Amino acid sequence: MAAQPTVRLQQVTRLHNSQPNLLEGVGLVVGLNATGAGDVVSRTALQNFVRTHNLNIRQSDLVTGAASLVHVSAELPAFSHEGMTLDVTVSGIGDATSLFGGMLVQTELRAVDGKVYALAAGRLIVGGFSAAGKTAKVTRNHTTVGHVAKGARVVEELKSTFLSPAGHLELQLINPNELTAVSIAKRVDEALGSLGCRALAIDRGLVRIELPAATRSEAFALDVLARIAELPVRVHNPATVVVNEATGLVLAGEGVMISPCTVTMEDLTISVATEDEVVQPLPGISNGETAIVPRTMIDITTNKTELKPVRGGATVAELLENLKALELTPRQLVVVFQKLAEHGYLQAELKVN
Repeated sequence: MAAQPTVRLQQVTRLHNSQPNLLEGVGLVVGLNATGAGDVVSRTALQNFVRTHNLNIRQSDLVTGAASLVHVSAELPAFSHEGMTLDVTVSGIGDATSLFGGMLVQTELRAVDGKVYALAAGRLIVGGFSAAGKTAKVTRNHTTVGHVAKGARVVEELKSTFLSPAGHLELQLINPNELTAVSIAKRVDEALGSLGCRALAIDRGLVRIELPAATRSEAFALDVLARIAELPVRVHNPATVVVNEATGLVLAGEGVMISPCTVTMEDLTISVATEDEVVQPLPGISNGETAIVPRTMIDITTNKTELKPVRGGATVAELLENLKALELTPRQLVVVFQKLAEHGYLQAELKVN
């Protein structure tokens, strides 16, 4: 069996209490070339925006399609400080057909606690496009969703800490696995033993690093994280095979095993075709007439593969080598995996998409 891969610890874990916070707001995109919204809500929002600049304009005087009400969102990462910039996603709310060429006016972005943490504004980048003529219309991707790179500026710092409520460091596995968690805890424990720290695998998705009571500070926690970030740790692949029936795609981990067995498959193809045939009356028959008669032809083809042994394999390379010898089509390959799992020959979990 092949050795388990080794990667850096920072590639497979993240700080348990450092998840980003979603910021949201409702704003206005202006500068649209007749592709904006004409609904009452968008027109009212535009009227209110104009009034903030001491201009009293009636809603009926506003040009339809020049603006659109939008939903604005951004992710505020942990340990964010005032002045940092964030990428912004803007999505149309009204009946706008495209946000291309639009400008997002300054919008407040709030977290679930209701506080304003960032202000967003800037010109939109829209990945989709739409073109229309008198009798045809072409649209590619989403024309009512855009982005503003670095379009939000943090105005309120997010209170973050490296330490858990108990004063320890907790690492969350990106891909939970009990063997990987134990491997990480052992490697970290060896690296930090001289500092009085102890690492424990709490469950398949969490490793806790217990810090000495006298050193439970943000500065010490940061030093510990820097020490272990580049540690090589051994990760264990899940025993899972994923197959896609539509494309015939098979994704298997290196730890997948298949028991010895024999595989045969019969592929039955039935073709049904109907053709029109012209029928002429026989010479000398005066009351006959020419007619078109449909004729149906049925062709049945059977292709049968030979009985071929499939060896037991422990790696993806061996597994693919075994199945390649059968010369199966993608659809047949999916069926083989389903039958191997159904009857207990595939020593892994099978997921069919």
